[in-house]
Amino acid sequence: MYFYKAYGLTIQSELNLPQLVAIEPVSPDITIRLDKVDRSFIPEGKVNYCYQFNPQEAFFFWAEVATFLVKDGQEIVVEPYFQAEERLIHMPLLGTVLAILLHQRHVLVLHASAVAIDGSVIAFMGDKGQGKSTMSATLYARGHHLLTDDLVALDLSSPAQPLVPPGFPQFKLWPDAAVSIGDDPQTLPELFSGYQKRARRADERFADQSLPIKCICVLASGSEVAFKKLSPSEGIIKLIANSYVNRYGSELIQGAAGARHFKQCASLANSISIYNLERPRALELLPNIAKLLEEHMASLA
Repeated sequence: MYFYKAYGLTIQSELNLPQLVAIEPVSPDITIRLDKVDRSFIPEGKVNYCYQFNPQEAFFFWAEVATFLVKDGQEIVVEPYFQAEERLIHMPLLGTVLAILLHQRHVLVLHASAVAIDGSVIAFMGDKGQGKSTMSATLYARGHHLLTDDLVALDLSSPAQPLVPPGFPQFKLWPDAAVSIGDDPQTLPELFSGYQKRARRADERFADQSLPIKCICVLASGSEVAFKKLSPSEGIIKLIANSYVNRYGSELIQGAAGARHFKQCASLANSISIYNLERPRALELLPNIAKLLEEHMASLA
């Protein structure tokens, strides 16, 4: 049995998850166990991916990877495909599956990456491929601290001061992004066999506690660098669009869950600054953009 901490929670797992921060055995908030999962939700015929939700449970199936049950925000049951590489199972488990468990615990979860500059958090949202991990890794390489990559969970228990708990110390980077921050991608492991993205550990400067979030940047492509502050109403729209559960349409945000989700997004948009950050997609511009962000965060202190 393995014990970890991530996103402000303690985890007991039958699976070895070396990406996470290991801890001594404790009474866990979450358990991850191996077992059979009811597969009746999978339609007949060849299906690569499918899911089903009810008020207490979420079921996921990835062909030749695993089937998952996420239950009551407390338990994840994993039924691996018999030939699946463990690293491949970790991809959905530590991404989508864990995000849905956090949502079941009434946590606002953003598809984003976050770093801390002088003790305050800046997060990066944006469409797939807009460089969220690359921007965070650039700031990390300049001496700042990683909070989390790909999945940002917000602690909104104090609306006036939202916090970001640390996830786990790893970036997921394309080879050219790794080169841009001074790494040799040939020395970094693939996330799983045959996949080009690399796992880049960040143990040197990984935050060990929740930190206050001051700023979110929504990354987008543009012909020149443009940094524009959004109104709270514009910010709410961006937060909803970039929340992890938004990829499932309205299925997870109906009724009381939908009202709670909107209230969480509104609370966050009204308590921090949210910006659109347009820039040319040129890796050589990253140091200048990083300097701009460092100066901006200093102005918010």
